[in-house]
Amino acid sequence: AELEARLREGEVTEVVLATDPDVEGEATAHYLAERLAGSGVRLTRLAHGLPAGADLQYADE
Repeated sequence: AELEARLREGEVTEVVLATDPDVEGEATAHYLAERLAGSGVRLTRLAHGLPAGADLQYADE
């Protein structure tokens, strides 16, 4: 409700989604993206996974 109020007032120009890369996080991001569709607000999502150039042998440490 607070986000929607800020959207109506024109305070928000971008929403950055930083959810967990699991089923719940994906569902939350999808829900918010649908709710914000057509609002004119830029929707940005943080990247997931290994950084470019990361060595896989150290990925689980």
